[in-house]
Amino acid sequence: MEKDGQTNLVKFKKYCKILNLMIKNKSIWLYSDRVGIIDNAYNQFLNDVQKKDKVKRFYVVHKGDETLINLPKSQVVQYGSLKHKLLYYYSKVILTSFKERFEYSPLSNIAENTFYGELEREVVYLQHGILNAHTPWLYGKYKTKFDKFVVSTHFEKENLMKNYGYLEKDIIEGGMARLDGILPTDKKKKILFAPSWRKSLVIEEGNSERSINKEMLETSEFYKGLQSVLTSSRLNDELLKYGYVMDVKLHPILTDGDSLFSNTQSEMKLLNSQSEFNQNEYQLFITDFSSYVFDFIKNKTKIAIFQPDREYFLTGNHIYNKLDMDLEVFGEIFDTADKIIDFIIEGLTNEFPITADMSVMYDDFYSFSTNQSCAEQVYDNLVNYFKK
Repeated sequence: MEKDGQTNLVKFKKYCKILNLMIKNKSIWLYSDRVGIIDNAYNQFLNDVQKKDKVKRFYVVHKGDETLINLPKSQVVQYGSLKHKLLYYYSKVILTSFKERFEYSPLSNIAENTFYGELEREVVYLQHGILNAHTPWLYGKYKTKFDKFVVSTHFEKENLMKNYGYLEKDIIEGGMARLDGILPTDKKKKILFAPSWRKSLVIEEGNSERSINKEMLETSEFYKGLQSVLTSSRLNDELLKYGYVMDVKLHPILTDGDSLFSNTQSEMKLLNSQSEFNQNEYQLFITDFSSYVFDFIKNKTKIAIFQPDREYFLTGNHIYNKLDMDLEVFGEIFDTADKIIDFIIEGLTNEFPITADMSVMYDDFYSFSTNQSCAEQVYDNLVNYFKK
């Protein structure tokens, strides 16, 4: 196997030499999300590919994800293909929504190390959420080796410089491109319940394979708390009375065990994890520790935090056990199903308004300009940097 790998590296090097004169002076930018997920890289690509700036841009599509995008073949490259490897070798900029190298690099560890001194590309981390959990061992500058880190908020910039080893020059301001589609409009009588996941309930196989340990999930306080809400006839009766629907969006990792959550009441709808839905329609958003909460700050939705295993979680039930930002400033925290159900029922009568003070807090949270799209601000800041 090692000999085969060495032979492949020699062949790849030959391809690079053949193409060197044609490609080496071109500016190539590659945009990558994750298999099964279309995120900020795709949205940023849609903005950037329209520019007439002599940059060749390609969106990296993973096998099976072709139906999730709407791009001409000339603008996409299949992850792991020879074309992808060659473009990666000659790329100037890699823009990725996810942090693991295997998610944006088509090269093996051996190849990456072999060609490291020849690679000119700079890696720009677009994020897929706002980093608020304390995880410097995962996102620290020494660990990720990101050249640029895109932020949406004042908090992130300060936090990255204080706790994660980034310098001010490493940080690109402008915001996540997908935030451009999130607006405080179109609210309907709808609630979104979006629990995240727990590392202690997951079986991890290799770099990207994760599956739910269903036996452990069923006995966990986390699962029992969620089920108490989803099977509550009392809550369902009140939703029906006031004409509300509660959509349930499971974290993709939990969808492996979605049959365990299928026993819901009539007014509680389990969403397909990949189905499109309008984030702007909801009057109330309920989650636990997910950074998804920050999307709903953007569209001024009332937020509630439901943590049925709060004490256990904070003692190491997940990949982190503390937050760099206290989410309680954005919404009340509930630790039992009865408490969150009472809160929901009380709010049905007045359509979950946010206070004037909370509205101001939401407005002040983001650092990007409202006069220009996030994608455009990131594009401008990146182009200005790479012109230097």
